[in-house]
Amino acid sequence: MGGGHSPHSSQRTLKVGEEKILESIRLICLMNTAAKIVTSVWAKRLSKSLEQQLVLEGSQEGFQPDRSTRRQISRFISALQDVERIQGTICVTFQKY
Repeated sequence: MGGGHSPHSSQRTLKVGEEKILESIRLICLMNTAAKIVTSVWAKRLSKSLEQQLVLEGSQEGFQPDRSTRRQISRFISALQDVERIQGTICVTFQKY
């Protein structure tokens, strides 16, 4: 990296009309896109396998198809309202995994 060059110093901007010349266009690497496709396929296969083998609990809402944490929040609010209605006490703990 001597000589005061940065890694991008050889890049230049296109002038009007140059965008039609193939040699003046830089190629774009699609490696990130390929990685996203592969990890998406892996995630879907893993999720399907975990559901079939009953590894995930029925209460698992986050990151599951057709499920939402809103349903769990609704259950929590309902439980709080039930406790309030009977004038009871409730102890709530949150665990982060």
